[in-house]
Amino acid sequence: MLLAWQRSDRRSAPLRVLRWRCWAADLPFLRRVCASFHGFSGCVAYVISVGDIFRNIISSSDSAPQFLRESTGNRLLTALVWLCAMMPLVIPKHVDSLRYFSTFAVSFMIYFVLVIVVHSCTHGLPDNIHKISVSKDDDAPVVLFNSGNKAIEGLGVFMFAYVCQINSYEVYWDMTDRTLTRFTLASGLGMTLCFLLYAMVSFFGYMDFGRRVDGSILLMYDPLREPEVMVAYVGVLSKLCASYSLLFMACRNAHLPHYWVGCG
Repeated sequence: MLLAWQRSDRRSAPLRVLRWRCWAADLPFLRRVCASFHGFSGCVAYVISVGDIFRNIISSSDSAPQFLRESTGNRLLTALVWLCAMMPLVIPKHVDSLRYFSTFAVSFMIYFVLVIVVHSCTHGLPDNIHKISVSKDDDAPVVLFNSGNKAIEGLGVFMFAYVCQINSYEVYWDMTDRTLTRFTLASGLGMTLCFLLYAMVSFFGYMDFGRRVDGSILLMYDPLREPEVMVAYVGVLSKLCASYSLLFMACRNAHLPHYWVGCG
């Protein structure tokens, strides 16, 4: 019946309802699968990033205790931040409860992007801008087009950055006077801001350090000798906590529907 409806020009109401019910029957399951996979993987990535920040700060200090320099000490600090700062933010029922903290965290991320731009303009960019290679070159510090596995290493990062927004349902239900148009506009503005920040960090960070960048751009700075970077690290930590709670809320709500009571 559904195939006949699709192949013909008839648009009868009973067939439309039947087709929607057949499709909608699997939506809750798909929602749980997507929320679990992206939510868990995103939260793990955020916790790992917290550990990377502590590792970079402690490794830059000459007076840090030896215990904190080891992996055990780093895991202890990361676990304390996870337990005392990340998990408590997951308790609220609505994502709207985190709007002020999230705004504060996003503001610091914009500040960190500005720090990257200024640092690049005053350090590596003036020199690397004259050493750009269009094609693959083992001697050039900056290569625009590469080949092999090196060319697609960053593809997964951008795919994750744009796909992991699984908390759209929570954001929609907490909007004032929610409509599809307003939600589409808000989503478009958010993705545009993310694209601009990603593009600026990618270009200026790469032009600053060149092929030395092998992982997170956070690990390329010395926060103890550059106070502006230390301030940005604090902002990044706050943003990781906010992002963790937002993703975890989506995963939680997919498996615990009673949290949605009263959302409408």
